[in-house]
This record gives sequence, structure tokens and C-alpha cells, in this order.
Amino acid sequence: MGMADSGSERSDVALAAEVAQEAGEFLLSVRDRLGSHDPYTLGAAGDRHANTLILDRLRTARPDGLRITVQPGTYRAGSYQVEGDWSGASYLLAAGALGSRPVRVDGLRADSLQGDRAMLDILRAMGARAEVEGTSITVHPSALHGVDVDMGHCPDLVPTVAVLAAFAQGPTRVRNVAHLRIKESDRITAPATELARLGVRVDEHDDGLTVHGTGPDGPAWDEAARFSAHNDHRIAMSLALLGLPHGKRMDALLDDPLVVRKSFPTFWKVW
Repeated sequence: MGMADSGSERSDVALAAEVAQEAGEFLLSVRDRLGSHDPYTLGAAGDRHANTLILDRLRTARPDGLRITVQPGTYRAGSYQVEGDWSGASYLLAAGALGSRPVRVDGLRADSLQGDRAMLDILRAMGARAEVEGTSITVHPSALHGVDVDMGHCPDLVPTVAVLAAFAQGPTRVRNVAHLRIKESDRITAPATELARLGVRVDEHDDGLTVHGTGPDGPAWDEAARFSAHNDHRIAMSLALLGLPHGKRMDALLDDPLVVRKSFPTFWKVW
């Protein structure tokens, strides 16, 4: 991340694409505490997907915009209804497709600008039956098939989609997520490593991975298998899906199930 002072009127902040989402959200949240009364502009080194993630947080639909100008101001008290979190809901929605009964999640906007709202589209593309009724999404047990999908705008979903793909018929190719290698874990290698413990073939690529699905029955279960969360909350929660069709509680088989506290502290109780 670098900041270039273009004079007293404005500063430009250039963010490395790999960390643009997190750094951009931080700078937006502290904009009125930086001690300057001048506006500044955020840009993510020409990376459209990274900028889209920042723009989603602003509820601003600018698919071709690569820069955000932030004007100084003051916070005002008010009332705002925060929409449901598609990232946290994605594991539960995926469980509806893999489990033995439908799963309904309330409080989600189907027209949300959150990147992880793509979970609904990906599930449907893989053959899952998913219904939208108001702010409720219901996913039914379904036979899945492989897909070829660009997940640059929803990279947090990749570990979950990788597990879904293990239970699909045919290969699933995930593209445009090279930056996942520098998240809390290497989120390309981590899913590949854990799926391989049950014999699932996963090919790693520079920009993603290919999971070779084993069909609706999924990989054969190995009673001796134990799994690693890779110190990553999203890996831990995605692996919960791996044991679901086999009736296994993965919190008992993970090296660090409590890592979910970072984003979903009650995950294992809800699960």
C-alpha cells in the first residue's frame, strides 16, 4: 500500500490488489480519524475484482469504476438495518444441497451487492434446487454436477465450492483466484490437501484449482482420517460440509475447530 500526496487538496492511495479488500475497508472506516480535512482516492492497482469488493461494502454499483474518492465528514447517529451475511450463510446453504433435508436461511437479500451472494448462483449452476421467498433462501438436497466458474468476485466461497465439487459429477474448475494463496491460509492448497485425505483428486493451478468430483455419493470415508483447519476459519467451516453426507461431526475431527471464532463464533452450535 502506498500513499501519494498530490498537494493539499487530495491524496491518492494505491492498494496492492492482493490486499485491497481488507486495506480498503480499513481506510474507509477510519477516514475521519486520519487528521486530514482533504479527500483521498482509493485505487486497487487496476484490479477490477478487488475494487468491486470495496464498492460492495459501500452499496455502490459501479462495475467499471476503479477509484473511490472519499470526502471527509463526521459520523451521525441513526438507525440502519444491516442485511444478513452471505459469507456466513454460504456454508448453511451448501449444507442444504449436500444434506438429507432442505435448509432455509432467513435475513438474506437476493439482490444483495455482497460478493458472496454468488453462492446462490453457483449452487444453481451446479444443479441445486434453490428457492427465494422474500428474504429467505431454501436449498434442497440435490444431485450436483461440475462447473467452470470465475470466482474472482467471491473468493471467500472457494473452499466451500471445492467441497461441494467433491460430491459433484465431473470436474469443477475454479478460476481467477490467485490471491487466495495469501489469505489466512493458502486457500488453494488447503482445500486440495484436505480433500486428498479422502482420495479426492484436486489439481492446483496458478489462478485456482480443479476438483475432480466423485459423484453424488462423494468420496469413501476413512475412519482414520483427521483434518486440519490450517488456522483458517473458512477452511474449518467448509470442511464441516465434508462430513455431513457421512453423518460425521467435523469439529471432533479438526485440529482447531475453534478457529471459527474469527467470523462465526456460534458456527458449531448452529451446525
